[in-house]
Amino acid sequence: MRQTSGSILITNHDFAEFRERMHALAELAGSVNHLAKLAGISQTGLRHYFSSGEPSRPHLVRLAEAVRVNIEWLVTGRGPMRELPRVIRAAIAQNYEQYLLRHDRDDSEDARAAYAAAYNAAFELRVPEVERISAYELKYWYAEHQAGSAEGEALIPVPVYELERLESWPPARGARPVMAIGFTRELLETELRASADSCVGFRVQDDALHPTIRPGDYIVCDTTHPEQLRSGIYVITLGGALMVRRLQQASSGQVSVLRDRRAYRDVLTVDYPLKPDGSESDMQIIGRVVGLCGRRIRM
Repeated sequence: MRQTSGSILITNHDFAEFRERMHALAELAGSVNHLAKLAGISQTGLRHYFSSGEPSRPHLVRLAEAVRVNIEWLVTGRGPMRELPRVIRAAIAQNYEQYLLRHDRDDSEDARAAYAAAYNAAFELRVPEVERISAYELKYWYAEHQAGSAEGEALIPVPVYELERLESWPPARGARPVMAIGFTRELLETELRASADSCVGFRVQDDALHPTIRPGDYIVCDTTHPEQLRSGIYVITLGGALMVRRLQQASSGQVSVLRDRRAYRDVLTVDYPLKPDGSESDMQIIGRVVGLCGRRIRM
């Protein structure tokens, strides 16, 4: 490509790749017409770019901003299409892999297009932060996922649920995880000191432990029942609701339930594991939080 004062000149050699990137934008937008509307470009003008039209710099900027892709990628094809955390890319790639297994298909351009269409129509599990995907970027996410699997040991899929949407634990029949995240056994057992086969993930929206755990964070929880409760962050049920809280041993037979956020000054003390009369505690522990996806956690 070479630039003039008002436009980007695309050679015949480059145009096929540019058109492929334009189709990826339309896929994210939902259609070519909707992409034109989002970018504030006439439908006729935009469709011209899919054939042989020469895009202007202002239009390229509008197109990139309309669906939140990197302008350098749109112009040159270099760099990532979108800046998404690796955990998100890996989750979608793993879900796509499960799709291939369920439908007895091999990875191919047609399979990626079919999965992207199903994902965008909400027929497949969606990662909460990513409403739409393109077959174009799925190709690279899946290649990245396969390369990671080939370089190391097999990944253990940890299901991830929306914590505040669960009515009980174990999940009621029909409650589906929003995605699965792959971890190596070494990471879970050696670094996080968790039981690899007993881990589950949750996406948390509550701000009670902010800034330790922020709304939208993904936590990893070891559901192995502890022989002895030690201070730390736990996923619990209390008063019929699922939540993540910091627990501290208050005294023999009592536990303090704490929130990190300064706005919350209350300290709740509950009898655990049994009430004085021998009945079951109002609080039940689902598991200990051992990690946080994407950044370190202060336990």
